[in-house]
Amino acid sequence: MKSGTGAVLVGAIALGLVAAPSAYAGGSPERWCTSVAPPCVESAERGSSTVTSGDPAWAIDTFPDGPGSESDGFQWVVRDRDAPSDPYDLGAGALGDEWVITWQTGAVAPRVAGVTGDAVTVSRADLPGPGGHKITVSGTPTLTTNNDNCNPGVLPWFCPMVPSPSDGGDVHAERNYLGGDVTDYGEWRNGPQRRSMYGLDLATNIALTSLPPEIVNDPASGEEQLLVRLANHHFREDGTTVFEGEAHLRIPNAFLTTTYGIDDPASLTSAGLDPTGTGGATVSVLPVGTAMQVDIEGLTFSQRRVKIGRGKVTPRRPRDVVARRTAQRRARVTFDEAVSRGSKVRRHSARCKSARGRRDVEVVRKKRSPLVVRGLRPSTRYKCKVRGLSRAGGGAAASVTVRAKPQS
Repeated sequence: MKSGTGAVLVGAIALGLVAAPSAYAGGSPERWCTSVAPPCVESAERGSSTVTSGDPAWAIDTFPDGPGSESDGFQWVVRDRDAPSDPYDLGAGALGDEWVITWQTGAVAPRVAGVTGDAVTVSRADLPGPGGHKITVSGTPTLTTNNDNCNPGVLPWFCPMVPSPSDGGDVHAERNYLGGDVTDYGEWRNGPQRRSMYGLDLATNIALTSLPPEIVNDPASGEEQLLVRLANHHFREDGTTVFEGEAHLRIPNAFLTTTYGIDDPASLTSAGLDPTGTGGATVSVLPVGTAMQVDIEGLTFSQRRVKIGRGKVTPRRPRDVVARRTAQRRARVTFDEAVSRGSKVRRHSARCKSARGRRDVEVVRKKRSPLVVRGLRPSTRYKCKVRGLSRAGGGAAASVTVRAKPQS
């Protein structure tokens, strides 16, 4: 069964494989830090029980990236030692089991993590001493379909309408599964962008996904977008129940700043990130601490391409704008300052134009209210537009009229 997540090369997709049951026939793929060097499992818990290397029921298989890989990392999967045929199908009774697993990754920075599971959280920490890292994944197994008969070698990716078992029935058409990838995203050549991806996570139940996401250019806007490829069977194993997928993407603020130019992520609204290609699915975008959380639920297939672009991040319109003519050639404009929604408000501008047209325009810029407009023509009325300015551009404008004569 192909992994739920795969490493993405620049300009191409390369899927890793989670080993089939036959892969451990000649030796266990378990890696515990008590006996091997990183990447290795430091600790594991299932519910209130501790799982160890000698656990009679459960195992955690870890597969380091092989020689020649452009990135350093590993894939992992929870295995049921007592399963009669498919040891990676944990059984319907395991869907409520909460697992907490910690790996030591050594000098490899665990920048990007993908998990096929439910209720997933990921945390990272540095170990004492030079260059040591660890990553902890918590979550429960999820129902996913067997992607052995999906084809990631064509674009768009393709899965048949109905999943089927493989390897003579040893790999089930559906699995209650928990596994994933961890990578340093070493193949990405842009150093600042690669470093800013530390903490980028994807959790899903979809059979075939891309991770890390690709960074592609939107020819319409000229801006970069995040592209996640998703493919799944339309139906579940019974051939009548429509499969509903979900994907939960955590995008670090550092990445939003470095790649999307969103220099004030804490103020980002749902309009600041614009997921497309989700069909009738439910999409929410919410700031969560040092990251932005994108949740997509109720996604149906056979395949999808979800693009997450930089949406509207320019400042909001200033409010309560008041203009007062204080002299024949001067006016004072006060307002409640524009609110940032992704790109910090650095200045405000007032552009005042009279009925004479282009030849009679006065512009003033200042960080805060009030703005004093000078050079006005006596006995002439002006219409001013006031807006916030950010690195992403000018925001929505508020209009106000300056009277022709000073007010007494």
